[in-house]
Amino acid sequence: MMRVFTISALGLALCACAVIPPPPANYRPARLDMAFPLLGSVQEVGAGEEMLAKGQVSQIRGVTYSNPVKLDQFTLTPGFYALIGEDAQYSYYSYHTAATTDGTGFIPPARDGLGAWLPAPDSIRTSRSTRETCLIFVEWGEKACNKSQLYEQSTRQKLTKRDLVQKLIYQGRDGDRITLKYWESSGHSARPESSRELTFALQPFTEIEYRGARLRILSADELKVQYVALQNFTDYWTGKRPDE
Repeated sequence: MMRVFTISALGLALCACAVIPPPPANYRPARLDMAFPLLGSVQEVGAGEEMLAKGQVSQIRGVTYSNPVKLDQFTLTPGFYALIGEDAQYSYYSYHTAATTDGTGFIPPARDGLGAWLPAPDSIRTSRSTRETCLIFVEWGEKACNKSQLYEQSTRQKLTKRDLVQKLIYQGRDGDRITLKYWESSGHSARPESSRELTFALQPFTEIEYRGARLRILSADELKVQYVALQNFTDYWTGKRPDE
């Protein structure tokens, strides 16, 4: 018979289970290459639109909950939870402890009835056979589960520390000069999101180059630009690429 007891007298009711192994960290997200536009083709974009883009992003598997999931004193908020590993029976997911701005869910820290902080779970775990959601506590060999809340398998694109995206964005024309914005974003702290404004003198069939990218400008005004992309960015990481 399954027993229910309290961890360290903190008031967290959990089921007594067999030894729970640590969640495996064996999942590696797929990486997607992106490049725009087709080199050698004539393109036209408006002010504020991308002229050129290149990079890699990670496609991360996970689960999405549409409603809060109550697990004893803990609550999973609605949102996306990223996969970190799998074994023969279960899938394991990471979580944040505070709200984010990217639509991921989180688990706020919880207290017992006396106001003491409860131990943080090691991972979220879902079962392939029963589709139950559990929080697992490896040190205590315990879990708190809920079978009533459904979830959906889903994927998200995210910049991890291995990834970098670079873009040139048309800003408009002023007299005989055009302005572009260079924008880049990486998931690595060594290369945080940044942008800068670039100005080029405009002549018939002007070719402009920046960080290996080359464009031939065919026509431009304050609202739109027509151009041919000759080469995409070649500057992926400056200097030695950060360790993965």
